[in-house]
This record gives sequence, C-alpha cells and structure tokens, in this order.
Amino acid sequence: RALRAGLASLATLDRDILTLTAWEGLTPKQIAVVTGLPTNVIRVRLHRARSRLKRRLAHVQAIAREADAALSSARHGP
Repeated sequence: RALRAGLASLATLDRDILTLTAWEGLTPKQIAVVTGLPTNVIRVRLHRARSRLKRRLAHVQAIAREADAALSSARHGP
C-alpha cells in the first residue's frame, strides 16, 4: 500500500519514467525516444522521482513505527 501511495503522489510523467525504468528495464535514452524529451530531462526527472518516492516511503515507515510504539505502550502500560 505504501508503495502504491508513494507512486500515486508523483506527477504522472515522473511515475511513468520511474515505472518504465524499474519495471520495464528501459534506459533513460530509450525513454527519451518514447517520450520525445531530451535524455537529460529524463535523467533529472528520474532522479527527482526516486528521491520523492524514497522520502514518501521513509515518512510512511516513520508513521508505522510510531503507531507500533503507541500500540505496544498501550498493551504493556506506562
């Protein structure tokens, strides 16, 4: 769920670039040919998409840890 939410939070083009790279195995140069964008633009957007997704997933993990700690504390008392 966290990965889906993280991907959904990205701009459509960034999500598509990340998906084409990660799941389809295309290179930035191949994606540039498909999209008609310069290769450098693809590389920059891929880097930014990865960074945003990483931050989003780290945020979700932090929230999950806090929730687990709160549940554990509630079960075991103060």
